[in-house]
Amino acid sequence: MIAVRPSRGRREWRKKYYEKLFKEYCIVDLSMYKTSKIGMRWRTETEVKDGKGQLVCGARKCQETARLASWEINFAYKEGGRSKNTLVKARLCPECSEKLNYGSQKRQVKQKKRAVRRWEEERKRRRESDEDEDLDEGKTEEKPEKGQPGSSISSSTLSASTDIWEGPAPVETEKTVDDEIDEFLDDLFL
Repeated sequence: MIAVRPSRGRREWRKKYYEKLFKEYCIVDLSMYKTSKIGMRWRTETEVKDGKGQLVCGARKCQETARLASWEINFAYKEGGRSKNTLVKARLCPECSEKLNYGSQKRQVKQKKRAVRRWEEERKRRRESDEDEDLDEGKTEEKPEKGQPGSSISSSTLSASTDIWEGPAPVETEKTVDDEIDEFLDDLFL
């Protein structure tokens, strides 16, 4: 029987998934919060499986599962002898959130609902396609001269159509496979 090796892309995807799974959320030690000393560490494999830090409060000694809020915290750590900084999420109950914000206010993460996000994207696409159609129709119509009393184009529509050309060109970016994987994982974890 021939053993099939996973492709390079699949290995990279697995590595990204593993890193994101373990390093997206952290465990927070709030025992010295009054002196503004907050300890953080990555989650262990058993904590990931148990949902500690994501489905259960991320404070070290707390087991609360209701009313969790997500907070973005700058996490400074050393890896391979090099100092690194990254923003990580900490899911905390209201009591632990107060301890975290005792000295300074951290940034609370507010996630838009998927349906609202999709609706906004669809609405934006419709607007862009309507503008494109308006531009195409404007090219085929004959333009009356300025002095004619029966001109059908008003100055407001004329200025609106020229505003498009005054700003920078919209940048069209094509999603790469990595971007699609990241987006999929973001939706999966939230």
